[in-house]
Amino acid sequence: IFYVFSVMGTKLFGGTNPEQFGSLGSTAYTLFQVMTFDDWSGGVVKPLMERHPYAVAFFLAFILLSTFMALNLFIGVIVSAIDAQNAEDAPTLTNLPEA
Repeated sequence: IFYVFSVMGTKLFGGTNPEQFGSLGSTAYTLFQVMTFDDWSGGVVKPLMERHPYAVAFFLAFILLSTFMALNLFIGVIVSAIDAQNAEDAPTLTNLPEA
């Protein structure tokens, strides 16, 4: 997701804002800034929307997908930890009390 949006951002906005979107690396860094909400509105999106009014759709799609991706990673770690804890605490079949 990150790479695809980096390529799209470079192609869409690289000509008008080469400082933030001129190369694949700078675009990835700018998108990381947007993903972490570090001055994304005033420093990235608002100046870009003056020349590209559709940029809001690009950034909304990126924010929704990247947030969903990060949330899935955190949930995966939590579920793995809970599963490992349950595996340690669960009695084995040989230690079950007889009925």
